[in-house]
Amino acid sequence: MAHMLGILHWVRNLRQVLNGKPWYLPPTLTERQVAKFECAQGIRLPEDYRHYLLNVAGAPPGYARGYGLGDCLEEHAKYGDFLQTPFPHSQGWNEWERDDYDDDRHVAGSLLLTHEGCTHYIRLVVTGPMRGTVWEDDRGATGGIVPITNAAGEPKTFKEWISQFGWIRCFD
Repeated sequence: MAHMLGILHWVRNLRQVLNGKPWYLPPTLTERQVAKFECAQGIRLPEDYRHYLLNVAGAPPGYARGYGLGDCLEEHAKYGDFLQTPFPHSQGWNEWERDDYDDDRHVAGSLLLTHEGCTHYIRLVVTGPMRGTVWEDDRGATGGIVPITNAAGEPKTFKEWISQFGWIRCFD
């Protein structure tokens, strides 16, 4: 049975690609699912991300993988207040020589959006002064944690970041 479900999932993904959508997008979430996540984590998701989850898809597209809220909970379940802790950066950070360089506290207050391959991740900041902005976490290749910036050099919001996927229409 699991094999058959895997085949059906693959066919659904192939249909998405053939219809001009290069990545599979999971079904949208309900207000209840999002509110339950927020309540359990003691946070409020940025409004543009909430809008996306409720109206477009349950996770963003990603080169290797897009992460949904459930994945994010699994990722940091052992940290308790991980998402409530303010994101510690206001500008790019890459102190790769530090012993704690790979410590998750350097990305506290952020959710995984996508896995771009190898050790390269895209994260959404959900608490702290940079709340609502999107950052790259490329510490695995000593690239550090840096904001993804717009043409003005300012950190992109989720809305700005997701708009790069022209086939996703969520803020028209």
